[in-house]
Amino acid sequence: MYGLLIEGFRSMVLVRYGEDMWERILKMAEVEELSFDPHEVYTEGTITRLAESASKVVNIPLDELMNENGRYFMNFLSQYNYDAVLKVLGRDLRDFLNGLDNLHEYLRFTYPKLKPPSFFCVNESRTGITLQYRSRRVGFISYVQGMITEIAKVYFNTKMTVEMVNETNEESVWNYVMRLHFDNKSYEARDDHMPVPSEVFFEVFPFNIVFNRGLKVVKCGRATQQAVPGIQGSLMHEVFVLVRPLIEFTWDAVMLHTNNVFEIAVVEKKDGKKKREVSRKRMSSMTANAVKFRGQMKYMDQWDAIVFLGTPILYTKNEMSVTN
Repeated sequence: MYGLLIEGFRSMVLVRYGEDMWERILKMAEVEELSFDPHEVYTEGTITRLAESASKVVNIPLDELMNENGRYFMNFLSQYNYDAVLKVLGRDLRDFLNGLDNLHEYLRFTYPKLKPPSFFCVNESRTGITLQYRSRRVGFISYVQGMITEIAKVYFNTKMTVEMVNETNEESVWNYVMRLHFDNKSYEARDDHMPVPSEVFFEVFPFNIVFNRGLKVVKCGRATQQAVPGIQGSLMHEVFVLVRPLIEFTWDAVMLHTNNVFEIAVVEKKDGKKKREVSRKRMSSMTANAVKFRGQMKYMDQWDAIVFLGTPILYTKNEMSVTN
């Protein structure tokens, strides 16, 4: 966990409860650091110990304290000019919520070791949005709720209430479904846009991959064929492992998460037999040095297929050479 989150918690305690309380919290949590470098990585349990100790010291329920921390954190971010980023992530609240994953993708440029959560708008109506939140971190749901309600209030002048719908855990990934109640006045049916000829489409997106309901690759761009030779006719889950979002690599799962940013990694064929049975921990080691692509999944009803519109993730000249 990066120190930015912990420093935000420290700042909240100092502002709301004073330095004496903070020192008592540090002592109870057995944390030696007096402050935290926003760009340094700390152990995952640091903020948990601090929050649990703070709950006892200030005599406030832990969930309530974490909710307060989430609200405060949005103001704390203005010190680092991230408020400017938040203001341009969406024209309205619904656009912002649909693009939450894009915020974390942006932050990964500054915090390369970031392990971001995944957000997905399950459904939407005139009275709000049902939001799915998935994370490996335990105990942050109240924090997220506080953050989202504060964003709605400060940046979109919208009053929001949050109702917990469901909570599950699978393979150490926590899955929460929340109903966000607010006046979703910008919700409307979108008209179809003008069609684009397929030859133009494939020229504009050279790294595209088109696959059918059986996950078979039926078409791909010229750049994709150069980067991943022999991909056409293969099954997606035999060639790639799905890095994010944190879902199974199936047609139905992809269709449900088309508003999310997708990241896929090429894996050697010897590891490609049972992609869906690979643990998250092993997947990390498998994809550490793999060629990765990041982009969007779009359903094309004319083809009854999904097209991945992506670009390679390149950090070095060697990676550029590998992807041609």
